[in-house]
Amino acid sequence: MGSVQEHADQDIESGLFGYDHGERTFLLDAENGMASFGKSGAGQIIIDPSTGSAILKSGNYDEDKKIGMIIDLSKPNIKYANGNFSVDENGKLSAKELSTISENVNEIKENVEVLDKSTKKFTVSSGTNTILIPVDENHYPLENQNYAIEIFSKYMGENVTPTVNFDKIIPGITRNYRNNILTFSVKNDTPIEEVSNILTATFNYINSNNIELQDVQQYNISLAIKGSQGVQGVPGIDGENGQTSYFHVKYAPVINPSLDQMTEIPDKFIGTYVDFVREDSVNPADYT
Repeated sequence: MGSVQEHADQDIESGLFGYDHGERTFLLDAENGMASFGKSGAGQIIIDPSTGSAILKSGNYDEDKKIGMIIDLSKPNIKYANGNFSVDENGKLSAKELSTISENVNEIKENVEVLDKSTKKFTVSSGTNTILIPVDENHYPLENQNYAIEIFSKYMGENVTPTVNFDKIIPGITRNYRNNILTFSVKNDTPIEEVSNILTATFNYINSNNIELQDVQQYNISLAIKGSQGVQGVPGIDGENGQTSYFHVKYAPVINPSLDQMTEIPDKFIGTYVDFVREDSVNPADYT
């Protein structure tokens, strides 16, 4: 215990004191029980029971300057001097960012209420998808084929099985929708009349508030018309052994196709080889 008077115009203080190079770092006031730890400033912690409340605050707390933080342990109450955050004795939390979020949520609720009272319907467009169907010169598909498209919608989950409406029927193309998969099917014995078609599909969902939600998707269905077989090319110059080499090409939808999966129609994978036989090999292993 001891007494200190730091300046002539200050009162004499009694208690425990600590100093570092002439700057106070510790105080336990014997008169009112106030304590401070650390040098004066933002890093200092002050315990002040002098007003009858258990006050804990930062050394830079100043409500007028809106800096620092104060906690009243007897209520309790927490407050930042800048007003951005506080908790009162009733547990009410006030925060600047929470207020902004609350305002946005209320605005969204108001918009939904207006939507529900007025149109009972909301529509969104999900863009255009392209489907290219290889056909011969008479528009017959080169092979039986199913073109499956998985449907992704922002309303997925509002209704497990939405209803689907199409704006028109395309002769030669059948369609089916099941388990979020839209399938277009063609058969090689049925021609497709139009070279290019824009088909619009509307997926109708109903949410829990009985609001109709529509997702409109378009499909650009075009035909890739195969030309007639060209004339046999001019043989190359004889090699040293006098034989003519031939370059063979096949396409397939998988990397290791079977004979039935190989085709001359461009597909996902390509295989080639060169030999001295004019006819194409029927062994998939020959194509790399």
